Amino acid sequence: MKKSLKLLIFLIVACLSLIILFQVNQMVVIVPDGLYKRDETISVEIEEMRKSNLDLVDQYKDLTVIDVHSHDADALDVSERRNNENYTSVRDTWSKYGIDRTVLFGAVSDPTALKSDKLSWTYYQKYPELIYPSFSGFQTEKNSDGIAIVRKQLENGYMHIGEIFGAATYSPHASVLWKAQHPNSGILPEIYDIASEYDVPVLLHIDPPSGVPISQFEKAMDNHPKTTFIFAHGNVHTSPEFLRDLLERHENLMIDFFAGYTAYNPTSKFQLMDFVSLVEEYPNRFVIGSDSGYDIGIDKSYLAMYELIDLLSAKTAGKVAYQNFEQLMERQLPTQKQMDEIISLSKELHIEGKTFGLNKREANELIFTLNKKKSLKSKE
Repeated sequence: MKKSLKLLIFLIVACLSLIILFQVNQMVVIVPDGLYKRDETISVEIEEMRKSNLDLVDQYKDLTVIDVHSHDADALDVSERRNNENYTSVRDTWSKYGIDRTVLFGAVSDPTALKSDKLSWTYYQKYPELIYPSFSGFQTEKNSDGIAIVRKQLENGYMHIGEIFGAATYSPHASVLWKAQHPNSGILPEIYDIASEYDVPVLLHIDPPSGVPISQFEKAMDNHPKTTFIFAHGNVHTSPEFLRDLLERHENLMIDFFAGYTAYNPTSKFQLMDFVSLVEEYPNRFVIGSDSGYDIGIDKSYLAMYELIDLLSAKTAGKVAYQNFEQLMERQLPTQKQMDEIISLSKELHIEGKTFGLNKREANELIFTLNKKKSLKSKE
């Protein structure tokens, strides 16, 4: 009897083990992977590009360039919905100037941004290889639903917060309804904590770049050392010395350099060359943005980005053109919602026994692919 009982127990345990092993083998496994490795050969490639006598855009056509600051979500929507074949799409402009990826949002710190944010996501789903989705449609006052909105958007897959009007006095858009009193007011400190939790950068508009706005900006950076702050168009109405001082004091600060302003806006007191030594001193802390050609037009804005790239050393040029920002995107890990959705879709599509190593961007793109397969399957 004892031997029979032991044999029965053994068989039961063995069967249970096989069932568990079978189930495990059928499961989809997601391994979060935020490892980013810079392409160290890009400086050699840039040196080769510079040997040509082509104009700058053609000369650097093989260089990845990321526009980190675009308000064109609404403009892209209009251009995509036009039926006139002679009408130029925003995507055509990106292609013309070799802009490989764009951080896309629209209206800023205003109720109208809620629509822009949706458009940013809609076109990200349509063109994931071209767009990083951003959002700014949330209130910053205490007792608002801003914190819930920010967390929901980041959990859903957005990869960037902003542009946020952390302070706006002289901007033509200073009357927006959801601007903050200063960069450390209302719920902004909580927003910075959430941004750190999701490892997402925050793009802040600081106007004027002096007095209380700047002192509160510095306080925010000091109080949230693990949050990456990007100073929107940080070279506008500032000097290289001013930026050097900020960069020296705050390791979590990056500068969105609006080259078009310095190169082509008559109100600029400096030339691009005046900032080159600073960028070379802090090669990992600068990114470039067009600001949708504000006050100068998009053509000059994109041209100026290449003019700055051409003035930099080959190693720094690659970092500023795309690597510094690409790293901020690629190191983000998939959210719980993304992982749950991938597992759910995999079950519906009978995908079994697969292991996916994913960052947040890759998780988004896998979800888009699986949803397309689901849609096609439902039509069969």
